[in-house]
Amino acid sequence: SELQLEGLSHLSELQLEGLSHLSELQLEGLSHLSELQLEDLSHLSELQLEGLSHLSELQLEGLSHLSELQLEGLSHLSELQLEGLSHLSELQLEGLSHLSELQLEGLSHLSELQLEGLSHLSELQLEGLSHLSELQLEGLSHLSELQLEGLSHLSELQLEGLSHLSELQLEGLSHLSELQLEGLSHLSELQLEGLSHLSELQLEGLSHLSELQLEGLSHLSELQLEGLSHLSELQLEGLSHLSELQLEGLSHLSELQLEGLSHLSELQLEGLSHLCVGIPAPCDDVGLPIRGLPHRLQVKQVHVTVLHVLPWTQQEAEAPGTHTHTENTYTEQAFTDTQRHKS
Repeated sequence: SELQLEGLSHLSELQLEGLSHLSELQLEGLSHLSELQLEDLSHLSELQLEGLSHLSELQLEGLSHLSELQLEGLSHLSELQLEGLSHLSELQLEGLSHLSELQLEGLSHLSELQLEGLSHLSELQLEGLSHLSELQLEGLSHLSELQLEGLSHLSELQLEGLSHLSELQLEGLSHLSELQLEGLSHLSELQLEGLSHLSELQLEGLSHLSELQLEGLSHLSELQLEGLSHLSELQLEGLSHLSELQLEGLSHLSELQLEGLSHLSELQLEGLSHLCVGIPAPCDDVGLPIRGLPHRLQVKQVHVTVLHVLPWTQQEAEAPGTHTHTENTYTEQAFTDTQRHKS
């Protein structure tokens, strides 16, 4: 069945509950409508809301058969949460100029998402949109928080001009092959996990980035960290194709965790005045282990004031003084011996 409400210009509150056979609902021109409740419309497949300029809140729960949702001209809507709309294949969000928070979860049939014109959007959470293949976020200048999880078919992601973005979490984007993060000048924390097909990563202009966590990027063979002058914490795990790592100039780097870099043959540490690698006595407070590295790894460092490289043997671990080498061969056995001596 179908319900159309047009021209009810003074209607301020509308409650529709238990209309279990309603399949299509059109609300147009209800310019004074400020409260809308839709519950147990289990067969509703199409919902059109146009020109509801006073509507500030919208909750859509239990609309399990909804396939098309058109929201146009809801200029006062500030928050939108869509959860469990597993059949939704079309979503239009035009003219939502005051929308600040958008949460979409479990929209597994949604293949396209247009976010143009959402100039006030500050928080975006997308989870379980498994059919979404492309996402463009250009021009969302107020976006400060972005969480993308379970977008398993997303192959292209464009993040340009997100000058207010401070936190970025990308998890389970298993088909993403290229990621460009340019001009994210306010980004302070970046977590990339499970991007197993990512082969190209650009981190230019991330001048405020302080924490970088990369896990399971098994196809990434090159990593450029130049210009990350504020980076203090770096965690790399499972980058099995990475062969060379240069950390020169990361003068604020104080924590370094490397695990599962099975192809790493060269590690360059220069000018890392705040970093201590290993756990000799002088480094008890800030020393960190390098774990899971190849048995034969060339560690090169020049003019490092606080850096300590793990000794080669148990005898050296017991020797007094600080061990520094301009070139040293790291072994996992040396790390084990040093841990035993410390305990």
